[in-house]
Amino acid sequence: GGDFIFTDPMQADNVPAGVLQPVLDRIHLQSMGSFSQYTKLANQLNLKKIKIEDLSTHLTRHYTRVKEELIHKKQLLEGHVSESYIEKMLSGLQHWIEAGKKGYLAWGILHFQKPA
Repeated sequence: GGDFIFTDPMQADNVPAGVLQPVLDRIHLQSMGSFSQYTKLANQLNLKKIKIEDLSTHLTRHYTRVKEELIHKKQLLEGHVSESYIEKMLSGLQHWIEAGKKGYLAWGILHFQKPA
């Protein structure tokens, strides 16, 4: 028995093919999980769903704040991080923000339990 609790920024269910490619390219993945994929996998592993807390409304706000902070601290990073890295990071964050605003991304806390 035991509890499996985790959080993950993921794709929303039923996302059109290809729309997340800029996000996936930024994080070097071919695909992302989703609430339904994790639930299906948990069921296959005989894990009971205890709670899924959908925090997707906070995802866009989070990545917007990360981008704003990076812009704000850009001068402090000069000499420590390349300009190219910062620009790639800003571009990547913008992809996350845009995908989040369109409802293509999700975020939440998932809690599953293995029976004793």
